[in-house]
Amino acid sequence: MYDKDMGSELNFIHQYVPGPSSEAARPYILLHGTGGDEHDLIPVARKIDPYGCFLSPRGKVQEGNRLRYFKRVRPGVFDLEDLSFRTDELAGFLNRASVEYGFRLDDAVAVGYSNGANMAASLLLRYPGMLAGAVLMRPVLPYPVENPPMMEGVHVLILSGEDDELIPLEQAIALVPVFEASGALVKHEVLPAGHSITEEDVERTRQWVASIRNKDEKS
Repeated sequence: MYDKDMGSELNFIHQYVPGPSSEAARPYILLHGTGGDEHDLIPVARKIDPYGCFLSPRGKVQEGNRLRYFKRVRPGVFDLEDLSFRTDELAGFLNRASVEYGFRLDDAVAVGYSNGANMAASLLLRYPGMLAGAVLMRPVLPYPVENPPMMEGVHVLILSGEDDELIPLEQAIALVPVFEASGALVKHEVLPAGHSITEEDVERTRQWVASIRNKDEKS
């Protein structure tokens, strides 16, 4: 496990966890929720794919004493200028990190939770084709999209909570037609859960990861 500080040319505090074997491992980009850090999703990711390698950057935006990936004006209202800037900044980091750690970014799957899921959605929409896919846990549509970019072959799993106390279900559902219009392969599931990640989220994601691996091997 490797830590990099803000002085690194990679410019994000982060952790990188290589795969447990010398065989090629699927890379995962782990994006935490508000108040989390680069450690939060690594135990979750190990359950999802114990043979994967994991890159987990820490959000740079401070909201009170909590970390985020981009600013918001108030809960539910995003600072779109900052989101655009932070998306570009993170994309640059991911490109450099993939070279340093020796994995193909277009093979990577982002796993994002809440604020991290919204950042992952922004990455997919702003940089179509950069990632192989994403798992979006408790996301919303980060900004209006009039002309969805082409994302044929990109896999997207959206996991919403039917009792989510922070995100109304209709806001989560708004993501689905945007990704479908882009040509992405979208699966949306509504789980009996609130805003927090549950074991059901982990199991559904594990099954989905296994299914897209099988599809990739057959293609």
